[in-house]
Amino acid sequence: MKKTLAFLLFAVLLVGMSFAVPPANGDIAQRVELIKLQASIRIIEVFKQMELTKEQATKIFEGLTEVREKLDSLLKQKEELLLELKKAMLEDDTAAIEKLREKLIANNRETFETLKGAQKVIKDNLTVTQMEKLMRMARDRVFDRLRNSPQFREMFINGLREKPLKDAPYIQERLKNFRDLPPQEKMELLKRATNDPRMKNLRMEAEKVLTRIVLSPVFLDTLKEYAGIE
Repeated sequence: MKKTLAFLLFAVLLVGMSFAVPPANGDIAQRVELIKLQASIRIIEVFKQMELTKEQATKIFEGLTEVREKLDSLLKQKEELLLELKKAMLEDDTAAIEKLREKLIANNRETFETLKGAQKVIKDNLTVTQMEKLMRMARDRVFDRLRNSPQFREMFINGLREKPLKDAPYIQERLKNFRDLPPQEKMELLKRATNDPRMKNLRMEAEKVLTRIVLSPVFLDTLKEYAGIE
């Protein structure tokens, strides 16, 4: 459970990265490169704060690269199956259509299992101490935004009002000053929020987003550089 929570909070650190928007002048390609560079710098900051070693970075890079290659293979396979399915539909080949749909379902299932492998790579190569640091860093980042950004806080609280959590009134009030709460009350607040049924969907979405991030070229390239891999 603790590893899963740390993995999800890792998403907060990476998904919640606040980058300055590059100036409007210059071409699109240049702005894209600036955004990638800013993202890479933020990723390195997270690695350093959690004291990720080069050995760990190497193992994570190798594991994620293997997952990425498997996903690329499955994506290519899916493209071929879809082309065959299109052809079968144009030819009204009912038997082929049914067979190809079954293969696509199997492809989707294998893709889902492969994506879960990316999460396992991260979890298996972090120590308990590193996970605790991730949790603290992520919590502080979220609640700093809640406290320092009226717009972010209003958006968050309005969301709770529209689709209330079980303990919405309590959570809304305590979120405002989370960092000033005693440790025990912080844990109680997180526990009450986490156990709410609606959080299941939030966790699932966070996992999807984080998985996309850790398999992205900018993350893998930064991880490779951090590990010192030639």
